[in-house]
Amino acid sequence: MGKLVGLIPAAGKGVRARPYTSLVPKGMLQIDGRPNLERIICQMRDDLGIDEIFMTVGYLSAVIKEYFKDGKKFGVKLHYIDNSELDKGLGWSILLAGRAFSSPCCVMLSDECYIGSNHKQL
Repeated sequence: MGKLVGLIPAAGKGVRARPYTSLVPKGMLQIDGRPNLERIICQMRDDLGIDEIFMTVGYLSAVIKEYFKDGKKFGVKLHYIDNSELDKGLGWSILLAGRAFSSPCCVMLSDECYIGSNHKQL
């Protein structure tokens, strides 16, 4: 079995969070001063020992790519998988990303916020 990698589907349009997601993807909405996606990436790194993350992006993907770049600033290596078929939904984003690696993975959604979680115990 290979090393655990992270998979973050972050391609959605964020329609239910409008008007807040008109200019930024839902995962980039700030919680206590930083984007939720940053929290997810740091949690994967710190609680699960993940240092390589594959992220499916689509809607306003340039915002995400500009902020995180290659992930080095956050102590991880980020790979972006572009999803141009957003209407296919979450399952499609996961399938697209899953084609990029063969290791076991941990999937965490870009719009989930974990506070006081037990991820370290997994």
